[in-house]
Order: sequence, then structure tokens, then C-alpha cells
Amino acid sequence: MQTSELISVGLYGATSGAAALAIFLVGRRRPSVKAYQAMVGFFACVAVNAAANMNIAGASDRLFWTELLKAPFLASFAPFLLLSVEDLVSDRPLAWRWRDLLHFSVAAYLALCAFTAVLLRAEPDTGQLAPFVTVGTLAMLGQCTVYLALTLRMLTRLRPRLMQVFASTDTRELAWLRLTAWLIGVNWAMTVAYNLGVWQGSDLAFSSLGFVTIVLMALYSATQRPAFQADNDGPLRLMVPVEGADEFEGGGGEPNQLPKYSRSLLDETRLKRISAKITTAFSRDLLYRDPNLSLRKLSEHTSVPESQLSQTFTRKHGTSFYGYVNQWRIDEAKERLLDGEANVLDIALQVGFNSRSAFYRAFKETTGLAPATFRKTPQLGENTSGEVAPGAAVSIGPHSTSKS
Repeated sequence: MQTSELISVGLYGATSGAAALAIFLVGRRRPSVKAYQAMVGFFACVAVNAAANMNIAGASDRLFWTELLKAPFLASFAPFLLLSVEDLVSDRPLAWRWRDLLHFSVAAYLALCAFTAVLLRAEPDTGQLAPFVTVGTLAMLGQCTVYLALTLRMLTRLRPRLMQVFASTDTRELAWLRLTAWLIGVNWAMTVAYNLGVWQGSDLAFSSLGFVTIVLMALYSATQRPAFQADNDGPLRLMVPVEGADEFEGGGGEPNQLPKYSRSLLDETRLKRISAKITTAFSRDLLYRDPNLSLRKLSEHTSVPESQLSQTFTRKHGTSFYGYVNQWRIDEAKERLLDGEANVLDIALQVGFNSRSAFYRAFKETTGLAPATFRKTPQLGENTSGEVAPGAAVSIGPHSTSKS
């Protein structure tokens, strides 16, 4: 056996072990949550496939039986990933439904082909079952490709929805999952090319990419909470306000768009009153300095329903809750940057940001400059003073920021 083959066998074995460890770690976290249950299923499929690949790579002859028996697990990983991400990005806990079984129909078909081949002792690549196996393989390639695309689409649309209810989104955007989903997509593109005969394939390439991807997922998935979960402890999730209603609903509309309130019952007078309450909460009570501020906390502070607050931000200020809060934070940060030599991180924490990276990101979005650059040459930021970056607030007006 060549060195590259030995390395491939070792990496496949390590991937299977990492997936098995991830099953244990993820399974310990609130096993009643659908996202974690589906992620356990995902890692189980990965563990079986990696173990099968290890046997295939280490065998002198091509093992059709092994490839056929692992096919149902290969067809199941994308549905499990989709169902897990669907719950992680939902603003309400999702329950298992009977129709979820439809996601695994292709896997069930391939399992039937495998067991039939075993019973008939038929060769799956040349016997009477060959056409059925080919149909199942093509269906698996198509389904998993679509499911991976849908998974990436959900992750891409997450941030605009988070911005409606959270003032800080960095730890909730599932950036690690978006990265690993892309890595899985690359691995799957290689799989499709291999099965279609476009590429001869390389065990070393498959095993290396698979190992890196699964290790990353194992490290992060064990500590990941649903994106809309209110805190680290309880299962409560904050729901996104919907159009023209005082209730909440899942979803969130198109990416980078705020909800339209064409059917809203709030008149201009009511919008002004709510806006005044918001301004008081920020200018007098300095609520924006709370690093864990959410739309629900603001609602409790002002005694205004979340949906009405969201409408006010959209219709009165032309921004999201996230953009409004961070504009206040950035305004105070600008004053602190120009008033003294305080450490940038200290300033970021004082005005309400929970990390240096979140502060830099918001500051750059609002002013077009890094904080250190603004401190040295504030005049460069003057060109952006009348412009609003995506998600930034407008019509806020001057406000008092009592230094602490």
C-alpha cells in the first residue's frame, strides 16, 4: 500500500472517530431539541460513510457491496443537515413531523436496493438491479445538491432576521456553520464529479477535506445554541415580528429587506409616541449600553409590544433594531475616541459592544473607517456623516451620552 493510501485510510478512520465523538458531545445537549437530534443523525451518517471509505481505501479490490450498503447513509447526511439548520435558524422551536420522513425517501429507496441485492446475491453494477441502483444514485446526487443549496440559503438569510430583534449578532450568525457548509459543498461537488465519471477522484483529497470539515463541525456544534435563543440557559427564543400584526411568526422575508407594514394599524401619532419612548430609553436610560440588549428587553422597558417597536424602527427611522442601537453606540464611541486616549476595546465595551470584532465591524459599516483611523483623522469620516450604511439608523438626532 502506498504512503498516500495509508494516509487516506488513517484520515478516514480519524474522521469516523471525530464524528462518533461529536455524536456523544451533541447528544448530551438538550436531546429534546430537533436541531441537536438531527445533527446527531448527520454525524452518524458521516461516521458510517467514513468507516466504509476506510475499508474501501484499504482494500485491494473494489468492494461494490460496501459502496452499495453505505449509499443510504450517504443519501441521509444532507437531509439531516438541512433539518438541523432549519431548527437552528428558526425563531420558534420546531418539532418532528411525519412529513420529515419524506426527506429520507431516496435513502430508503437505496436501502431497499441494497437489501434486495444482498438477498438475490446480485452484483449491483452489472446485474438486473443495475438500472435501479443507477436511478437511486442519480436521485441521491440531485437531492443532496439541492439540500446543500437550501441549507446555505437559510444561513445566508439569517443575519437580516437577527438584526430585527438583537443589537449584537456576531455570536448568533452561525458563521462557522456557513463555512463548514461550503466545505461540505466542495466535498460534495467532488463526489458528484467522481460518480458522473468527470473526475477520477483521489482518496487523499476526499479524506483530507472530510477530516478538516468534520473536526470543525465537531468542535463548534457541541456548543452551538439556536440563533434566536434568548440566553444560554433557557429554551426561549425571540420571534421576529411579522407584517401588520401584533403577534410573531417564523420566517423573516427576503434577505437585506425589512418588513413592510402596509397593513399596519399604527398611525403617525402612535409612531411618534413610540419613537419618543425609544429615544428616552436610549438618551436618558442609556439602554443601548447593555451588550445583551434585545427587542424584547426594549419592549419590557418601554411597555410597547415588540411588533410595534419593529414597525417604528422601520417606518419612522428607516432601519432595523440592530442598526438603530448600534448607531447610538457608534455616536458615543466617536466622542470617546476624540476625547481621550482610552483603549479602543475599553471604549467598545463601555458603549455596549460585547467584542472588539463586533465594534470594528459596526464602526466600519457606519463611518467607513477603522476606529484607530477615525481617532487620528476624524475629518475623513465627515463624508459619511450624512450617509447611512446598510443597517444603520437614520433620523436619530443629537443625544446626550453621560460618560461613565
